[in-house]
Amino acid sequence: MRTAACLCLLFLNLALAADIPAGTLALNAANQSNLEINPAFQYYGPLEAHEAPQCDGANYGVGLELMSCLDALRPLQGDDAKIYTFGSRNLQPAPEIHLPYRASSGDAKCAIDIVLRPNAPVRDWATLKAIREAAKKVMRRCVEGPPLTNRGGFVGRVGVLGSLIVIVRKYDPSGVACSKDWSSERNCKPVLQQLPVTTSPMVFGPQKKDADVLTPKIFRPLAHENKCIARIDVAHPVSAWNMDYVSWYELWAAGEAINAKCVWSGKGGVAAGLGRTRHMGVLLLEGAYPGLKSDE
Repeated sequence: MRTAACLCLLFLNLALAADIPAGTLALNAANQSNLEINPAFQYYGPLEAHEAPQCDGANYGVGLELMSCLDALRPLQGDDAKIYTFGSRNLQPAPEIHLPYRASSGDAKCAIDIVLRPNAPVRDWATLKAIREAAKKVMRRCVEGPPLTNRGGFVGRVGVLGSLIVIVRKYDPSGVACSKDWSSERNCKPVLQQLPVTTSPMVFGPQKKDADVLTPKIFRPLAHENKCIARIDVAHPVSAWNMDYVSWYELWAAGEAINAKCVWSGKGGVAAGLGRTRHMGVLLLEGAYPGLKSDE
């Protein structure tokens, strides 16, 4: 705990320094066969989709708090009559909601994930109400109970094509700390959507000959109105290499926790203690770099 606190303080000091097409709902078998398929190896949830809620504390956590999970529904509020396009990242045309998508509680302890089931079309359509109702089914069965209580779980076959899975899961935000107040920004999701979400660990570090990803790695806003910057870095030398092993998925999830716990409250933040040796960190900083893409 002392090491994690020191790393968090180190990063915190650095932070302080710095609509559906016509006919979509009536897709026939011929149309569906022409849709690109989501391969299983790009998947972030259960390998099988079930229409009934499935409780799985081993994979999605135990000790979930119902009030936190109900709070995680808040980012999914909106126009319940609108049908949104959900799809894989880098799709063209771009979907309205990029997957995987995470809605977190304000304390970042409970998350609702929307993912594509494997070997399903990479694009689907649903209302936010349908997503919320799916998440509530999981909460009633797995978090609130009985027979099971305080467990994570999932439900599948959501969406027009049944390609979506909704997961309710626990997250540990103990490495997240908020920094100084921001002047304006209240949402860093546009920047976090730029992060890859692959699940295989990679080498992060400052030495090009050894690292898969050079650090620091900066993700900058693409839109003029957004002023959030994501910085990924190694806290301090952890070996002769000054490197660590971590997946992009873990870094993205940490960024989502900062966004929920800090940015929504008008503050910057840091998540420390990430990676195999717990020396990786993610910072969300305020700054205006309109039109600039992520660092290469």
